Amino acid sequence: MNLTSSSSLTQAPAAQIVACNACGSSDTTPFFDLPELPVHVGNFYDDAASAKRTPRGSIELAYCQGCGHVFNQAFRSDLVDYQPGYEVALHHSPGFRNFMQSVAERLRDKYQLSGKTIVEIGAGSAWFLELLCQLGGNKGIGIDPTIGRPGCYEQNGVQLELIQARFDRRLHSRFEEWLPDFVCCLSVLEHIAQPQVLVQDLRSMVGSRNIGIYFEIFNAFRAFQRQEIWSIHYEQCSYFSESSFRRLFTSSGFQVLEGGGCYGEDQYLYLDCLPASVAAPVYGQSNLRPTVISDYQDSGVINNLPPEISQFACYFRQRCEIWSERFQDYRRQGKAVVFWGTGGKGVTFLNCCPCASAIEVVAEINPAKQGKFVPGSAQKIVAPEDLIDYQPDVIIVSNALYEQEIRDQASALGLRSEIHVA
Repeated sequence: MNLTSSSSLTQAPAAQIVACNACGSSDTTPFFDLPELPVHVGNFYDDAASAKRTPRGSIELAYCQGCGHVFNQAFRSDLVDYQPGYEVALHHSPGFRNFMQSVAERLRDKYQLSGKTIVEIGAGSAWFLELLCQLGGNKGIGIDPTIGRPGCYEQNGVQLELIQARFDRRLHSRFEEWLPDFVCCLSVLEHIAQPQVLVQDLRSMVGSRNIGIYFEIFNAFRAFQRQEIWSIHYEQCSYFSESSFRRLFTSSGFQVLEGGGCYGEDQYLYLDCLPASVAAPVYGQSNLRPTVISDYQDSGVINNLPPEISQFACYFRQRCEIWSERFQDYRRQGKAVVFWGTGGKGVTFLNCCPCASAIEVVAEINPAKQGKFVPGSAQKIVAPEDLIDYQPDVIIVSNALYEQEIRDQASALGLRSEIHVA
């Protein structure tokens, strides 16, 4: 697949009238397509042959003129199959752990989460849920199809119930039994084919109860603005802006109390919500009053594509060409090149960038991925310590947010490699 010469990177696919999966508008404009990316960025394989056979799907991004949302109109939910073993945990990063600690402490204080029942939608390994429960002596209920050991546990001083399931209306009766005081959902909504349905189902379950709600997602519009081209993944079928994120919740019966960007240079978006028909509680302080954000615009139709959207395909092609030339230079100079990071950006880079096949190994701090192989491109994943023997001349970093952290780790290992951000 020669991505740099493919006309699909410079021309939008044939016009289709596809309803926006965030607001339902049919006023959408296709602007970028990409064939055959691995369906999952969290499925890693025991051998290279299996990694190369990973299921793939196509991407056709469209922009909603009604709410500013971007979505993959070629997304097929039947290709996506989240199972135990799916691994995208980021808490092995010290920087990410510090961020999540601050989020958990803020939520504990804001919603007075002490001795309460907390439900996390898309809990994964339940690392964050356990942290939130530890901070306030809370009981946690985690829901996720990738949970490997469902059941009830008492560990590290907290009670956890882990349920291997997708969150949808079939859990309505269980929700009534749990009577949760708080619901959170992090880095999940952008993976849901019909996010409006999930949010509306949650609103129906909450009913008239006064339940605090916290959602956090990838800040896709920031990624488009910064031309972070490797942020496109198949399973991430929705790319929210702050306006489309807010509108999704306000149109589904929630009152947005507070929201905006967070983590690093606003890599994520977050919202604090309450059911719209429920008055904001005092909780001993007035910090739950609705926040008026002056720069939030909900003006209806946006007449033209924003430049960061209209230029995205061109910039993608240019970046592929630049990296192709760099790899040719590395090869001429006889430099050993490795990659560091197997998150979504890393998987996309390794599968899309011309000549990335020249990379033999990828370093990763998450021990659950070490010894496995990258989906699609099939590089072997090694621990950072293994690079001591490899002594690379060049290290390519998948995410600029972790560049300094990786520089520090590489320096501690005695590596003197050039380090560049993909």
